[in-house]
Amino acid sequence: MRHPAIVVAAGVLASVPLLSGPAGADRPLHFHEVTTSAVDPGDQYVCGDLVLTSTGGTEVERLVGTELPNGRVHINIVRTYHHVTFSGSDGARYRATVTAHQTALLADLETEELISTREVIQITFIGPHGSPGYLHEIFTVRDGQERDVITGACDYLE
Repeated sequence: MRHPAIVVAAGVLASVPLLSGPAGADRPLHFHEVTTSAVDPGDQYVCGDLVLTSTGGTEVERLVGTELPNGRVHINIVRTYHHVTFSGSDGARYRATVTAHQTALLADLETEELISTREVIQITFIGPHGSPGYLHEIFTVRDGQERDVITGACDYLE
């Protein structure tokens, strides 16, 4: 779990396999990649007085992209998390359900210059006595301006 989870950066698309072969006048370029990785241990969140530290889990990321007729590239990224666990500052063990969805528009494949992006992250924590809360984040970049809105009873511990 990253904050913010902007993964569209230089070099990301270079390793993505092409699905439709070279783009042509009648054939747009499509690409798709699925990766699985461990959740970074030690990520911390705070829900009131409770501090939650990640201890395990798996992230599956699906990236799908299409080169548009004007040369721009539309990227769609969906992240799902499985078996995410946390240790609480109260000594209890917690779980979480986590989803993240990001769309981005790049200037082109070569420079991967970001034109705009929108990412929505939802984390709901579950403990031995119910949920201590949730975190809902909407992160956007448009016209060079970043906006990050976080709601819920929980937040990133920075």
